[in-house]
Amino acid sequence: MASASIGQVHKATLSPSSLFYPHNATGSSSTASSLPLAVKVQFPGVENSIVSDIRTISLLLSGTTSLLPKGVFLDKTIEVFKQELADECNYVREAESAVRFAEELRGDDRFKVPAIVGLNASDKGKSMTTKNVLVMERMAGTPLGAAVKWEQEVRDEIARNILVLCLRELFHFRFMQTDPNWSNFLYNRRTRQIELVDFGASREYSKEFMDRWYLLLKAAVEGDREAGIEQSLALGYLKGGENETMIDAHLQSLILLGKPFSKEMAQPFDFAKNDIPSQIRTYIPVMLQNRLSPPPRETYSLNRKLGGAFLLCGRLGAKVDCRGVWEEVVSGYKLG
Repeated sequence: MASASIGQVHKATLSPSSLFYPHNATGSSSTASSLPLAVKVQFPGVENSIVSDIRTISLLLSGTTSLLPKGVFLDKTIEVFKQELADECNYVREAESAVRFAEELRGDDRFKVPAIVGLNASDKGKSMTTKNVLVMERMAGTPLGAAVKWEQEVRDEIARNILVLCLRELFHFRFMQTDPNWSNFLYNRRTRQIELVDFGASREYSKEFMDRWYLLLKAAVEGDREAGIEQSLALGYLKGGENETMIDAHLQSLILLGKPFSKEMAQPFDFAKNDIPSQIRTYIPVMLQNRLSPPPRETYSLNRKLGGAFLLCGRLGAKVDCRGVWEEVVSGYKLG
C-alpha cells in the first residue's frame, strides 16, 4: 500500500470467524464479511539505526554550536526529537493511542478511528499487533490532498472539523496526535467522516500544563499582551530578562496563533487570504537570536500540530467560522 521512513504498509483481510476479529470494527463478527486490514511492518533494526543517526548528527553539530543562533538550544531540541522518534517506533504504544482516541471520540460521527487487531492477546505469542507490527482496520477514505479540488462547502467542513479535533485534543482529551501530515487524515465522502490513520506521534499533557496553555491561548485570542507575558513566564516560554525585541516577537507570534478565533476577526475566517504559518515564521529568526531559554518541552510538538492544522486549512482554501469553533469547544473549559 505505502512505504514510509520506518516501515511499510500492506493490505490484508481478516475472516469474521477469527478470534482476533475486533468488536468495534465495521459491522460485527456475526454479520460482517472479511475485514480489510492495513498491516504496518517496521523495517528490521530501524530503531537502533535512528538512535545511531541521531548520535552522529549530534556529534557533527556539537562542533558548530558557535555558528548557530544562541536560541536554538541544540541539546534540548535533539533530546525531544530523539524521544519522539523512539515513541513512533513502538507500535504497541501507537495501537494503545488509537484505542484511546476511539474511546475519546465515541459518539462523534464526524470522525472514524480504525479498530486495532490482536492487541494484548491473552497468549502473547499469538498477538497480531506487536512492537514492530501494527494491524488495524483499513479505512476507505481518500487522502486529504485530493480535497483541494472538491466543492467549497466540503473543504470548509473538513477544515472546520480538523480545527474542532485539534481543540478537543487539547482542552477535552489532553491527548493529541501531534503529526499534522496530510497523509494521516482521510476523508470518506460517503460517510462524511474524517478517518484518522496514524497515532505514532500522540502526546499526553498534564492538567497543570493545559490550564496554563489555555490561559496563554486565551490571552492570544483576546490580544491581551500583559496576560500573554504573565502566562509565558508561568509556562517557561520567557524567563524574565528578555529584551523588548524578543518579547514583542514572541507576543506577535502568539497573537497570530489566536487570530482566527478572535472576536475582532470577520467570520468565516478565510485561511486562503491569511497565511498564519508564514506570518509566524517571520518572527522565528528574531526569537532564535534573542531567546534566553528553550520552549517548554510539551510545546515542540503541540505548536507543530496547530501550525500544521492552519496550513492544511490554507491549502484547502477553507473559510471557517473559527470563533464559532472556539465557542463550541473551548468556552466551557474549567481550570483546576
